Amino acid sequence: MPTNAKILVVAPDPDFRRSLAFVLEAEGCRVNIVERLPDLDTLSDRYDCLVIDHRSIPAAAQSGTFLASMRTPMVVLVSHAQDMVARGFERVVVKPFLGHKLVEAVRDALKQEPQRAMPT
Repeated sequence: MPTNAKILVVAPDPDFRRSLAFVLEAEGCRVNIVERLPDLDTLSDRYDCLVIDHRSIPAAAQSGTFLASMRTPMVVLVSHAQDMVARGFERVVVKPFLGHKLVEAVRDALKQEPQRAMPT
């Protein structure tokens, strides 16, 4: 994992957010944590990867349109993988998990070429 990768962790539970940040910081990442997914316009190019608990994704954003608008790689943390995979999310980590699953998913996301927004 690149040292100093900028990661945004989005999760509704404060203890869960802190534990995710701890795991990623131990890998050398710079981590910001928030409760809710910020406006997509404010995210553009600020982070190298997003780690998002599925409960933090608004219902309106759980679609292919959301994916097409995202250029930043993301890892989605879920209770049931099938739902999010069916919606097009590529990197899904099923909870509960050990820290290495998260680290592997973030490493994979950071290797990804930046996605380009779909033309409108």
